[in-house]
Amino acid sequence: VYLCAKISSKVNHKQELLQIIYNMFTTEEINELKESLPKNGIHLIYDRTGISRPTIYKFFEVGDVRLPQMEKIWIEGWLVVKEFKEKKAELKSHAQEVINLKV
Repeated sequence: VYLCAKISSKVNHKQELLQIIYNMFTTEEINELKESLPKNGIHLIYDRTGISRPTIYKFFEVGDVRLPQMEKIWIEGWLVVKEFKEKKAELKSHAQEVINLKV
């Protein structure tokens, strides 16, 4: 009985910890990041962090992912979004320069 109570308290403690962690990133924030990523965003996160793609997908599905991995995915994901937007703006600027060139 004591062992069952101890296991039950550990399970409840883990669930409480997971709730605290997932309150760190709301579902809306995770979805915003997911929608902002380029098509190859998950692969880029995988290449840069070494975190497996299934774990990255699990993070975006608000699954059970360890905190250090969550932080890496979160940070690297937003870096990918930032670089994608900067590259897109640079390409648009270059295209505009080419269009405006007078021959």
